[in-house]
Amino acid sequence: MNGEKATFNPALPSLDHLPENMKAWAEENERTGGKYLLSRGISLDVQKRFKVGLCHRWTDPKEKAKKEAEGKSPFYDERVIFWTSRGTYQARATDPKATKERKCRKYGVSNPFNLKALEEGGKDGKPVFITEGEIDALSLEEVNAHGLGLGGVSNVALFLQQIAHTMKAPFPLVIVALDFDYSGRKASRALVEGLRGLGVLAIEAPLFPENFGALKAFEATLQEHERKPRLPDYLEEEKSAKGFKAFLQEQEAKGEPVNFFKDPNEYLQADPEGLTAWATLCEEEAGLKREAERENYSREFIQAFNDFVSNKDKNINEKPTSTGFQGLDRLLNGGLENRLYILGAVPSLGKSTFILQMASRIAESGKDVLFFALEMASSELISKGLSCLTCRGAIEKKISIGNARTAFEISRREKWGEFPKLSKDLLSNSLSFYGEKIAPRLFIFEGLGEVGLPEIRGAIERHKRATGRAPVVFIDYLQIMRIDESARGLSDKQVIDKNVLALKKISKEEGLPVVCVSSFGRSNYAEEAGQNSFKESGAIEYGADVLLALQLQVISSEEFTKKGTTEGEKRRLIKEALKAKNENGVNRREIVLQVLKNRGGELGEIPFRFYPAYNYFLEPLRVEDTGSAPPPTTGPEDEEAEIPF
Repeated sequence: MNGEKATFNPALPSLDHLPENMKAWAEENERTGGKYLLSRGISLDVQKRFKVGLCHRWTDPKEKAKKEAEGKSPFYDERVIFWTSRGTYQARATDPKATKERKCRKYGVSNPFNLKALEEGGKDGKPVFITEGEIDALSLEEVNAHGLGLGGVSNVALFLQQIAHTMKAPFPLVIVALDFDYSGRKASRALVEGLRGLGVLAIEAPLFPENFGALKAFEATLQEHERKPRLPDYLEEEKSAKGFKAFLQEQEAKGEPVNFFKDPNEYLQADPEGLTAWATLCEEEAGLKREAERENYSREFIQAFNDFVSNKDKNINEKPTSTGFQGLDRLLNGGLENRLYILGAVPSLGKSTFILQMASRIAESGKDVLFFALEMASSELISKGLSCLTCRGAIEKKISIGNARTAFEISRREKWGEFPKLSKDLLSNSLSFYGEKIAPRLFIFEGLGEVGLPEIRGAIERHKRATGRAPVVFIDYLQIMRIDESARGLSDKQVIDKNVLALKKISKEEGLPVVCVSSFGRSNYAEEAGQNSFKESGAIEYGADVLLALQLQVISSEEFTKKGTTEGEKRRLIKEALKAKNENGVNRREIVLQVLKNRGGELGEIPFRFYPAYNYFLEPLRVEDTGSAPPPTTGPEDEEAEIPF
């Protein structure tokens, strides 16, 4: 919000209760007959209803203070005042020669004009038209429609944020009618998408045609499209454009070309009856959309029941996908189902390593996996996966874990010849196994700051088309997913909430499990994990079907939790647990995987031994050998993790 705090006060006080300057400006506009707006088609009655003011000598208060401090005279000009709340307004220059920079100035924070329209539309059931400017909104009020002005396309994200914080039922249907130019149409699509994401039924308005009658007659030939032709759609899609362009050419040949107004006020000034008919048509179309949504709403639930009875629901009766961890499979009723799973932990406990090991196990079982790595390159993940396999191989062969190799060592191919024989054999076997069993099923997508919801859904759909199979999806991690256009200006928590709900929707609609990593808030580093431990908790806590957390075992120990244990003693215990080593000097951390939330399943915990150097989680069902072996060679990602104290 660029540091602004929106007041979002939809109602203006009565004229008698206005601040003195507001009252004086409104009275002056009425005394002079509201000439400026009257020349643009806005009646004095409408101006009075919205307390439009007129100031003959207005200057920007901030600019005035600056100029006076410099000993200079500020610039004054005549302005029409549009109130957006009791203490905020837009001041528009009446001089047609005013520069773009000086044409419109705001006083106070950015508030939309006529927010009360949302309240009125919710009560009387009429749609609300959202326009770019205040005069466009008043133009729609002039033809007996509800109009709300954003104050410019740059305020789309701010408006969505205000709506998210303050929307109340009943909320009206919204018709987005921004200017007919590139920035206006682009902002229209972002606003419609953002409103729909908040559960608001919103549609993009048709264009503003000059000869409305000719264009209305053309509707009958466009039955395969929407009720009203939208120029951007026709120009972008050749198939659709063909008929529309032919119509435009035919009208031009007749000497009756179809042109389009830029905005509702331009339309009002040229053809008030046309704007009235256009607004009525939009409201009719919006009404049909609302009825269709109501019918579809009921039909959706009926279809869900029919799918359940006929066994067509892809979210039931599917065999769960094993995670590769027996204890976790037991708590999850067999493994991963078509649900959203979120795993959290503080740094240094192996969140990414854990889900990579799980993803590799699933791929090994013959199931396709899409792994979205948002902070690591695919080469890093492959090195970590091979390191994990060397450790697993050492355990299965009952030789020392110290014979396994780190991801850093494996990434330095020129050093392979220097490995001890047992390590060479482990790596050779791991390379063969990875290439035959894991690589054909593990699809890694890397992209720091470049992967968001559209990319994830697109990759899933492409994979389904190419293979005919639904994959298991892993995302590492939630907090660094790319922010799409509709979320610009939202707070971090709102962005996370939006992404969590969207990922859950992807899981349901695509019929596949989605596993996502989340970080914990810093206040939870020395506390037992809980549902509210997740960073920007909200939709994470309530939206996920299953919440998992990795935690050091020591944090739930009697020594750590007993009354009187100081913060310093707790930090010492955590540091010791992070630095713990086995008999031959290999760092080994005693970890607990907690199932904090599990819709329809068990809660519980599974102990693990985590070997960070070898990217491996060992289940308690397996026993390690403690024989001697050369210590591992560490590298950047294998160095002791930073302890957050």
